[in-house]
Amino acid sequence: MRQFFSRFSRRVWIIVGVVTVILLIAAFSMSRQPEQAVFETVPLERGDLAASVGATGSVRASRTALLNWQTNGNVGAVNAVIGDKVSSGDALAELDKASLSQNIILAEADLVNAQQALEDLLESDTALIEAQKAVDKAEDAYEKAYNWRMELNGKIDIKEVWYDQFGNLKVKEYKGYASSETIAQADQDLALAEAKLEDAKRELERLLKGEESDAVKAARARVAAAEATLNLARLIAPFDGTVTQANPVV
Repeated sequence: MRQFFSRFSRRVWIIVGVVTVILLIAAFSMSRQPEQAVFETVPLERGDLAASVGATGSVRASRTALLNWQTNGNVGAVNAVIGDKVSSGDALAELDKASLSQNIILAEADLVNAQQALEDLLESDTALIEAQKAVDKAEDAYEKAYNWRMELNGKIDIKEVWYDQFGNLKVKEYKGYASSETIAQADQDLALAEAKLEDAKRELERLLKGEESDAVKAARARVAAAEATLNLARLIAPFDGTVTQANPVV
């Protein structure tokens, strides 16, 4: 009886041990399984999505300019202060006219006269008429030079004039061939006449296309020179931007 109980007890303990190991393995496996995700659902709504990006660094303007006076004088007006947005060509500050040099004061009158002269040239047809006359004149000169050179290919009327030993004027006229010097000079005259004719034609064609004449270009240059002199008394914005520093005061 004791032996049976002893064997029964050993068998029971073995079974209990095996069952315990199985339970431990099952519990360990369940603990390693990932937890199921829990989702929260909400009704769909329309709205704005905002996003921001942060960064560190230094900020610099893409274009900067330091403006200084180009002549002496007293500040008469300050047209822009720090923070003002300006456009290219704006006068930021101006000197008092009473404190300016004589050449700058006279430049204002020069500018008025130059602008008037330019307007007169642009509104008139004088340049075109003169260009046509220049072509006509050049064509006449070329025709004469050409005809004369052609005559030299044959005999021409030759007149010789001299004084005899008694001081009497003698004249001899006859048909003959021109000298090599005369022919060479005629060739040069013809080439020059042809070049002048081509220049005149080009000028006329340029004006007919609407291009400016030399007189108009010169008038524009005088206007630009007067404006440049006047701008010596102003601080002009070279490009669009914002005023970040302003020292002149009235």
